[in-house]
Amino acid sequence: RVSTNSMERRCKELFHRDNIGKIYLVFDGERCPLKAVTNNDRESRRQKNLTEARMFKKQGRKDKAEEKYKMCIKIHSAFADAVAEALKG
Repeated sequence: RVSTNSMERRCKELFHRDNIGKIYLVFDGERCPLKAVTNNDRESRRQKNLTEARMFKKQGRKDKAEEKYKMCIKIHSAFADAVAEALKG
């Protein structure tokens, strides 16, 4: 719920402070056979970044670890559904 609150807050900020009229959030999450190579490449990069992030963390290189962790984030459908539900109202 904390993550959805953050996303909801940011969207409301864009609406009100920055006068953005519409926001389109796309969380399709579907695997398309035509994008299999792209999806496999993304997953490989995600795993490589995760491995490197863990290595940097063990070395005490917090900044580099954080940078790599950010590069391996994957949004799960439950989060996307919660954000969509929170923003409906």
